[in-house]
Amino acid sequence: MISIEEALAVSQERITDCGSEIVADFTDLIARGEDSGFSRKEVLVAISALTACELSSLPDVPRIH
Repeated sequence: MISIEEALAVSQERITDCGSEIVADFTDLIARGEDSGFSRKEVLVAISALTACELSSLPDVPRIH
């Protein structure tokens, strides 16, 4: 089975660095969703669905069925 790191062809270090860079914005995004009246679970599921959609548009990411 291919790992997410292999699928994205970036190092774990870069993924970690990227996460550190965007964590504050991610936290703010969750808070904005909650402030709009959605539960934390609803916000996270919506983010997950949007992320899956973005990943599926990349030509070099394997499809999971």
